[in-house]
Amino acid sequence: MDTGDPFFTPPLFDESVEAVIQHADSLVPVQRARLVAAFAPKRAVNEYGEGFSLAVEVEEMLKMARALRQQVMVGNQVAEGVGPREVKEAVSASNTLLNTLLKVHEQVMSFERQRGIEKAVIEAISDLPHEQKERFFAKLTELLEGV
Repeated sequence: MDTGDPFFTPPLFDESVEAVIQHADSLVPVQRARLVAAFAPKRAVNEYGEGFSLAVEVEEMLKMARALRQQVMVGNQVAEGVGPREVKEAVSASNTLLNTLLKVHEQVMSFERQRGIEKAVIEAISDLPHEQKERFFAKLTELLEGV
């Protein structure tokens, strides 16, 4: 189904769950928090570490921006019963998320490029004779001492 909206995603749940999600603004804060917790991805207690993926975080932010937009828009039209204040708040929050997303995206691309360079250097060094590897690592250690 092509709605013309590049951020459109088809419903993921049955009609009753979709109804609750669409009318989440009618829930009291405790109910809303429980709903969000029920649908939030389960994360490890120590989520930041070796296995941390910025790409996954970027994807989560994109999903949040889409969800915000879908709360007030149907295709390219304001949803029925949604006032200008809700539209403004959703657009503002969505824009904030997207701006953050762009910054994170730039960081991810820079990080991925650095990892690629590191991998290529390690591969190139592995083919060097032992003596050249020793000189390389001595120089690298010297240069890194000042960092």
